[in-house]
Amino acid sequence: MRTPKPLCLTLITALCWTAPAVAQNQVIDQAKKAGIETCLPALTALSGFLIGNAPHGADDAWPKKDTDQQLYTTTLERVTPQGTQLTTLGVAPVAGGGCSALYTQVQWFESSCLIVAQEHYPNLKYGGVLASKVARLEGPASVYLYPAGPGCLALKREVVVNANALNRKSHSE
Repeated sequence: MRTPKPLCLTLITALCWTAPAVAQNQVIDQAKKAGIETCLPALTALSGFLIGNAPHGADDAWPKKDTDQQLYTTTLERVTPQGTQLTTLGVAPVAGGGCSALYTQVQWFESSCLIVAQEHYPNLKYGGVLASKVARLEGPASVYLYPAGPGCLALKREVVVNANALNRKSHSE
């Protein structure tokens, strides 16, 4: 009888492991460790809004000097039944106090851009075409829809001034 090699057991264990259904907000954990305080309320509200209770991964970046007074950024992968979303989020203190934030969220859908606009962004208004193929939807956030293969690539972008005053509910599952 052959005994499995340790590398094989490690690989099998890694392939069988699954992430928990509800994960702790990795962005906030990392921001606290980095020393972010000024924009922590904004980061908490926006990352909670963008992540919800979905499984996610985060890759954060920040300057090592004067960390709390600089731009803090994160790239998130959020996994939902509707697909995977890739989001970049940045927050920074502004002159006079408070924080500003910007997020950009990308997701590919297996539907035409017209269907995506109707089913996923029904409350936004059509704002025209940027140049030739990218449609813009207007609302609190801008959404750009680009035909990509048999589906549609949606890019959602929002700039938030006075981000520390946010009171957002998270994405619903």
